[in-house]
Amino acid sequence: MKDDRAASYQRTSPSLHRVRGRLVAERTALINQLRALMLERGIMPQERRKLERYLPEILADERNGLGPRLRRLIEDVREEWRSIHQRIKGYNDELAERVHNEEAAKRLTRDPWDRRADGDRPCGRGGKCSNVQLWP
Repeated sequence: MKDDRAASYQRTSPSLHRVRGRLVAERTALINQLRALMLERGIMPQERRKLERYLPEILADERNGLGPRLRRLIEDVREEWRSIHQRIKGYNDELAERVHNEEAAKRLTRDPWDRRADGDRPCGRGGKCSNVQLWP
């Protein structure tokens, strides 16, 4: 039973990562498209989080050169962005849950030094490296 769960994780995890990666690429393409549309009108949002934060203000500003049709187009793209972002969040949550609950996933994320006793670590806890010779 335990081997079946580990095998199942090993089979489905790469698929989850591939689908999530495709969604991240789609989200990036949408954001780049939004930035290009605004850049054509002299509006220069720098990064995803700033664009997300300031987009409502940008759309509300009547003086920035965005016409009504372009505003609706940007709002449509923003809705698509939100939808994709929610799907990515769902995959992130699922992957985090697997890491939290499945031993096979925990092993992949664990620091190799955490499996050893403190005396076996070259630097021990707290970063004290007195027992490690760095130079010959």
